[in-house]
Amino acid sequence: TLSDEISETSGLALIDNNLWTHNDSGNPDRIYRIDSLTGNTWQEVIIATADNNDWEDMAENDTHLFVGDFGNNPGNRTNLAIHRIEKSDLSSNIVNSEVINFSYSDQTSFPELPNNNNFDCEAFIVHNDVIHLFSKNWANERTKHYILPNTPGTHVAQLQSEFDVQGLISSAAIDDEGNIILIGYTAGGISFMWLLFDYPGINVFGGNT
Repeated sequence: TLSDEISETSGLALIDNNLWTHNDSGNPDRIYRIDSLTGNTWQEVIIATADNNDWEDMAENDTHLFVGDFGNNPGNRTNLAIHRIEKSDLSSNIVNSEVINFSYSDQTSFPELPNNNNFDCEAFIVHNDVIHLFSKNWANERTKHYILPNTPGTHVAQLQSEFDVQGLISSAAIDDEGNIILIGYTAGGISFMWLLFDYPGINVFGGNT
């Protein structure tokens, strides 16, 4: 059973055998190191430079932990961001983050369309110094794959391709061999996973699924 502090856990990352998580939108600007067996909280870390507008997922590479503030149910956000935190800072209880601000290359208008747009996002990975975003398409139940640099600044996430996942993607992960798993659910509440492997370069939908 999870502690009360993380009653709305949204993202997960495993770092040096420690499991980290955070809550969804409207909760404190904190990440939590938790006991994977009991759900108890071992450590709370405040991200002093970040607001939890709509934190949705975590990712990591050799040096950094990334927190994705890109939840966008209405489809009209213009302050999408990813917070990059030095792993070496995680021993402290207060940390600063470097901010990666971004927009989507194919979004030119920003009408408010709650749960009826294709610019929501709840899933990403970091691989070979590139951030890979996977959209949560409410309108057509596909997912779009975007890439952007993992460096602080303001970037345009470049659309690469899209794939008919037949549902709503809510998280992503990658293993050491480059196999990608997308996790999601259908409108009827059925959970599913897609495995992407043997793909060429960054064309993650161009291999086997």
